[in-house]
This record gives sequence, structure tokens and C-alpha cells, in this order.
Amino acid sequence: MEQPNRQISGVITATNNGVSIIPSFTLGRPAVFFDLSMGGERFSFDPMLRFGMDGKPWNFVLWGRYKVIKDSRFTLTIGGHPAFLFQEVDIMVDGKPHKMMVSNRYLAGEAVTNYEFSEKFSMGLYYLRGTGVQVLGARNTDFLALNSQISNLQLVKDFKLRINPQLFFLKVDENSGFYVNSALTLSKGDFPVEFQGFFNQKIRSEVAGDDLVWNMSLLYKFSNTFSKKIILMEKAESLEEFYKRKFNWIPENLKQDLGHFNLFNLEPYLEGKMKAVPYRRRDFYKVMLFKGASTVHYADRVYEVKKTGALLFQSAGAV
Repeated sequence: MEQPNRQISGVITATNNGVSIIPSFTLGRPAVFFDLSMGGERFSFDPMLRFGMDGKPWNFVLWGRYKVIKDSRFTLTIGGHPAFLFQEVDIMVDGKPHKMMVSNRYLAGEAVTNYEFSEKFSMGLYYLRGTGVQVLGARNTDFLALNSQISNLQLVKDFKLRINPQLFFLKVDENSGFYVNSALTLSKGDFPVEFQGFFNQKIRSEVAGDDLVWNMSLLYKFSNTFSKKIILMEKAESLEEFYKRKFNWIPENLKQDLGHFNLFNLEPYLEGKMKAVPYRRRDFYKVMLFKGASTVHYADRVYEVKKTGALLFQSAGAV
């Protein structure tokens, strides 16, 4: 029996500027992202682990997502996560300034819709609500976006362009504003490395932050699909079942004695007249004595016998 397929995929990104669509979360220096996804057709675990190029953690977002609706064109996905945003703060120790890494803790939920109009164009809505559990900065965040994707734009030879424009409304505590951003991604056939440019432009906003932020990135993508096979073992064959299957007969004294022993003469195994014998589990032991040059196949092993031999087995046999 084979279980449904599972997938492990991800994107490793190296960028010159770690930016966030929530201005207070922006790193503002080179960073590396590890965006992973593990799961099946409906449920997935999607951790996002992000670091500065100096190795210091930036943020960890541990998404769990479930596809409520999934058909050929329309999808509805809901998800939630705990998140940890790391910041360096100045503290005084024995009258001297020091820097200390602190973790801001958040909980958030999302709802995502997407409709695929064609192979090259899709559009959807995205809503996220985040709440700070233990934070130094903003406590409540609402994010509502209109997303679209224009993909498979042929450039030259195998090079293609993908554009992801987004118009969104952001509310951070009592301040709010409107923004537009877009990612432009250049890819080449099945080559796993892509080049991406990104910008985020403020339209009108009371939220503190730069009017324009941008970055350039290299992306390495990977994906593996696997399935788990479960081998269901048949129940062990009893002596009664063996006699019924082999001889359609059961000895009268089979259950009268403490044990049981019997001897059978097998027909010679001649080339071209041998039959494949299925493997069986049994609750009794068998001994086979044979002579003459022969080859014995057992599971994934092969034994060469030149003169005489004996086999003792329980889980499978040749009778």
C-alpha cells in the first residue's frame, strides 16, 4: 500500500538588503533566507528562517498551512504561525554600553485566495492579522493585499520572466497606509538558480519607514517528492492451512501430539519445469534436503549448490 505523495521543497535566497513589507521588520543589510515547505496535498509546514550575512538571526516564522479549497483553477488556503523577530538593543552593564539580542514574539493568521485565469496569469487576495505577544515595537498588524502573477514571459531562448505586482493596505497599531511593490524574477529553463529584483514603494502612509526600499537577490530552488510504502504482511500460515493448501487433507493426529513431524518426497526440479514459489510467513519450521547442482534464490540472495544441501526456514519456502 502506498501513501499519498509528500514533498520537501524550498528556496535559499542571498540578497544585498533584507527588507520587509512591514517597515519595522526590515533588516537593512545583506541577508540570507531559508524558505522551506514540507507536506502533502492539503497540509504543509513552511518554516521561514532568515539571517543576516554575519550569521546573526533576523526572524524565524513557522507557518502551518491548510488548503481548504483546491481545484484546477481556484485555491483557498488558511494558515497560522508563531514568529520570532530578533533585534539588538543597547543595554548598560556595570556602567558600560553593551549590545544584547532580544526576541520579539508574534502570533499571526492568514487567509489566501488565488484564481488562475490562464497558464500565464493569476490573481488573488491575501489577508494577515498579527499580534505581538512579547514585543518591543508594534503590537497589532493588519495586512490586506491584491496579488497577481504574470509568468512564463518568453525573452530569449530558454530565459523567462515572472512578475509579481502587489497593491496592499497596511495598518500597524493606529497608523496605516497604502503601498505597491513587485518582484521581477529571471529564470532559465530547469536551471535551479534565479535572479530577482524587488522594490516596495509607499503611496500614502502614516507608518514610519522609507518611502522606497529595494533589493537584488539570487535564488536557489529545490524540490523533492516522495511516497511511503507500507508492506502489509500476511498472517502466518498454520499447519492446518498448509495441509489444506498443499494436499487438501489434514492428518487425524495433527493436534493430538505435543509436536508434529512429517516427511514429503518432492518432484525433481528440472530445468524449464520449475515454478515460482511465493514467499509466505509460517508458524512452523521446514527442512529441505536436496542433492545435485542447483541455484537457490531466497529474498535478494542467491546460493550456488554443487552437490548436496539443506535449507531450514520459516518465513518462506519452496514447498
